[in-house]
Amino acid sequence: MMFFTDLPFDLHDHIVSFFEGGTSSHEHQTTDVHMFLPSSEKLTVEMVAGDGDIYIVENSMYPIIFDSVILHPLDSIVDKESLGDNFDQFIEVDENTGKEHLFAIPLDADSPLFEGLNVEHASSFIAVMMKDRPVNEFGLEILGEMYN
Repeated sequence: MMFFTDLPFDLHDHIVSFFEGGTSSHEHQTTDVHMFLPSSEKLTVEMVAGDGDIYIVENSMYPIIFDSVILHPLDSIVDKESLGDNFDQFIEVDENTGKEHLFAIPLDADSPLFEGLNVEHASSFIAVMMKDRPVNEFGLEILGEMYN
């Protein structure tokens, strides 16, 4: 999991603990968390290198990371209709299936992740998951814990 945010790096261990405490159905999986400052160059390098399955980025980085060809649909986490018109940019037609899917979820100060960290943060974030990774089921569970 890769964070490209201005969150303090000293939250790293708390973030890892948040996920390790809630993933009982996947005890054999580990959650590796890497934190970076928001940098479009670094984000691009990490994505091209294939590092990271889940990315949490500042909303301003949306144009860099959002590509339905490389992202896994997140419809099972949140009903796209419940997000309202403000989040239409996260919905796109999957080129392979021709169906509309949600490819990013919004995370703000009210999300369980940030409430669990006791973080009050002015920025909003988006979370995405890369397509065709062996840990997609585990990733969906983690994203669900962040959002629901």
